[in-house]
Amino acid sequence: MLGNRLPALDAVRLAAAAGDGRVADAVTGEVAEYAEHAGTSTAEGLRLHCMGLASGDTDALVASVEAYREGSRGFEHGLAAESAAVALARDGRAADARRMLAEALERYEPLGARREAARATAALRALGVRPGARRRRADRPAHGWQALTPTERNIAALIAEGLTNPQIAERVFISRYTVETHLKRVFAKMRVRSRAELAALVVARTPHRD
Repeated sequence: MLGNRLPALDAVRLAAAAGDGRVADAVTGEVAEYAEHAGTSTAEGLRLHCMGLASGDTDALVASVEAYREGSRGFEHGLAAESAAVALARDGRAADARRMLAEALERYEPLGARREAARATAALRALGVRPGARRRRADRPAHGWQALTPTERNIAALIAEGLTNPQIAERVFISRYTVETHLKRVFAKMRVRSRAELAALVVARTPHRD
């Protein structure tokens, strides 16, 4: 049974970076056995994260983030989103990489993980992806557009486009449950009661071109 989870993840990451596939695969195999016995979403997230790092599989890394969203390990969730963001950027999917980076930073921020947040941002900048300016959570007002996180703003914009919750979940790589959770927060912050009201506010903020 796997003891401390993070050293295993670090071992796979370092082995993959060094081109040592044998070590990466061996550790990933141990993690897979652990995940099978544990049977939890976070253990599955760890398995997918290690597998994605070992094989360079972007889809596995994205799937690992999805698994972590169902659990409560914020730091590991941030690490998985960071890895997925870098892989997506390397695949030329800049917009998806930015969304994953925003998710990583949102997990790191409340934990005070400044080093990890800086590393994630620097990695994407090196790949030509600029994350954009972020407001510190403590500086955000309680209500209104400025109260929304980057993820919440993105979901609000997708609502304005007329997307359903399942469509949003597929677009931004999150579960339908997570979409519903974000929407509840958006409704509360924007003081609206329906998707139509929210869409109207988003449209009113969008510059119109003749």
